[in-house]
Formats: sequence, structure tokens, C-alpha cells
Amino acid sequence: MLARSTHGPAGQEAAPFSEDGLAIAPTAQHFGRDAATGAHPPAAGPTPIETGPLVRVNTEALRHAGVVPYRWRKRRIEVALVTTSDGTRWIIPKGRIDPGETAPQSARREAEEEAGLRGELHAEPLGQFDTLKARGPVGVTVFLMRVTQELSRWDEDHVRHRRWLRPEAAAREVREPQLRALLLKVRRLASKG
Repeated sequence: MLARSTHGPAGQEAAPFSEDGLAIAPTAQHFGRDAATGAHPPAAGPTPIETGPLVRVNTEALRHAGVVPYRWRKRRIEVALVTTSDGTRWIIPKGRIDPGETAPQSARREAEEEAGLRGELHAEPLGQFDTLKARGPVGVTVFLMRVTQELSRWDEDHVRHRRWLRPEAAAREVREPQLRALLLKVRRLASKG
């Protein structure tokens, strides 16, 4: 549950994070102003302030990376999708960027952990897409990876299945419209890499 803070500078401040770990920020329009008049408080002495409604700030939003693994089979390109950990739908390997890790390093790690795939990442991101996680919306930076090794066993093979599809078929399997568009770009970009 989120609460409002009415404490002034001398009072106790509200915690900067909610119980679920998301940062909380007051809206700027009321911060530091008198709730009734909208005027700034006098300079002398602490005056209680009304912070207004609280806004959740998703600190994870730009800290996720994913990968579209691809291979060429019989002169046709295929991309790999994996199931979600609960097995209910198809997605690309993706996850949080760990502290000290770059987006490309995270994408490569997620490909191996979630799909059992190793390979060469294209230097530039394929693009970004938004997805909904339990804590709210998350932005995912996506890289293309030409697969050079396919593992028969991997970290999450007990909870995830891997499937190779043509990009058009893969685009029909995913939920996020932005991800669908990225999958449809794969054929053109993969031939350059």
C-alpha cells in the first residue's frame, strides 16, 4: 500500500521505495506547495507539505535485455523462441541486466540460461519492446545473435522449451506488438550480419 507524506523538512520522510521495491516519487505539481492555495510556503520554519498522489517509478525499465537467436537452415532463416517459466506462452530469451553487466552481456547470458544457445551478437541492438512484468511495464533492449552452438542441456531446460520457427511464424506466437515487428525485421538484418 502506498501512503502520502505530509511531513516537512524537519519531519520524518516517507521511504523512497514501496514494499514491492519500486521507487516512489511525488508528483511535481504539489511538491513544496500549500495544499489549499497552491502557494509556496514561507521561507522561515518548517511547513507541512502535501506531496499529492504518489507515482510509481519503474527503476527496472531500462535494465532488461533480450536476444533473438537465429540460424540458417536449408537457405531459410529460423529464430528461436522459449516458453515463459510457467510454460503458458512463447517469448524471446530476456531478463534483467545484472549490476556491472552491459546489455549485450546480459543478452548473451539470457540466451544461454533460458534457451541453451551460444553465438555471436550483432553489434547494434535490433530495437526495443515493452512488456508487462509482475511489477509493471519493462523496456527490453533486443539484440540479434547468430547461433554457433546449441546445448542439449541448459540452466532452465527443466522449466522452458525451445522452438525454432521462421520469423513470420514466431511473430504470430508472441504477445507484444513491438516484439512482433522486431521479429519481422530479422530476415533483412540477419543477412547483413
